[in-house]
Amino acid sequence: MGSFSDTLQAMAARMVDQFPERIHNGLNRWLFKNPNTFDALDSSIQTILNIRQMGPGKGSVDADPTLSRQRFKAEMAKIVLKPTVVGEVRHWTIPSQGFGLRARHYKPLANTVVGSVDVSAAIMVFFHGGGCVLGDIDTHDEMCRMLCHHSGVQVLSVNYRLAPEHTFPAAFDDAISVIKWVKQHHAELGVQPDLVLVCGDSAGAGLATVATLRLANTADKVCAQVLLYPAIDYYMITDSKVKFGEGLLLSHQDIMAAYKRYNPLNLYPADDPRLAPLHSPNLAKAPPTLVYTAELDALRDEGEIYAKRLDAVDVKVQLKRCASLPHGFASMTSINRRCRQATVQIAHDTALLVQGLITNNMLFR
Repeated sequence: MGSFSDTLQAMAARMVDQFPERIHNGLNRWLFKNPNTFDALDSSIQTILNIRQMGPGKGSVDADPTLSRQRFKAEMAKIVLKPTVVGEVRHWTIPSQGFGLRARHYKPLANTVVGSVDVSAAIMVFFHGGGCVLGDIDTHDEMCRMLCHHSGVQVLSVNYRLAPEHTFPAAFDDAISVIKWVKQHHAELGVQPDLVLVCGDSAGAGLATVATLRLANTADKVCAQVLLYPAIDYYMITDSKVKFGEGLLLSHQDIMAAYKRYNPLNLYPADDPRLAPLHSPNLAKAPPTLVYTAELDALRDEGEIYAKRLDAVDVKVQLKRCASLPHGFASMTSINRRCRQATVQIAHDTALLVQGLITNNMLFR
């Protein structure tokens, strides 16, 4: 459980969303002495970051992964007061490499019709973020609920194995197993086998990409991918990693700490296509893709590079940069209006994507 201090911070985070911008500017200028301030960052989020800096455990990934997981889970539980309503939630156990993976299945309130097309027969397999070290179906419950509720598409969120207990390629193998399982059990899930798409945020989006590309030439290929601020290449040096690698929700130190646990001692080369999708020989066979990056995110540039690389090989891709937002914004929908708006837009775009797949009338290149 989190501390009383954590609870107070969560309460404060919910309250500051109601303050006008001038109040935030005053708070951040006079009450907080955080040297890491960003003019383009949403002022409410800057206040939240400053409040967060006042507590212990400022990094996402520290020396004790168990403690990091507990802190992340407690933090997410405290900021969500009332979960978004969905029609039904079911739980499954999915076999992978001798392990049983917990999965949570969300169904929308009712069949959702978009442009006369029912999109609720589609399912989005969701892989949570957390550097393949943190996170689970609970930390990302509200995000999945929002995506399901506002898109009308079913969502299956899965607990893949985490490092350092299970190092690479465990998470990759689990992602492959889950997609194959969904294809095989589509009737039980109530979905169409040709309407299985993948989604993820951060490292989970990276998992979605590498699994998608590995399955591109098989009967288990997915029909689309929706990627939220994806982690594409841990070692790629970009301007965004330099500009936004300190003082926000994801630091460059967090990125490297997670990678060292996932691929310890660099046992596998950084250009292994199961780690870095840009090195996949199947890029041109990627399905239609939505990529969302955050303006103030260390991972921004690599996500945009990936989208542009797909576009260069004639893959249908839509890239959107979410202004004024940091990494992890889709986990902050309960405490920030811009984060909510951006995540609802992602859900609406997903519904349009599924509509286009069904009608064979894509709305983007």
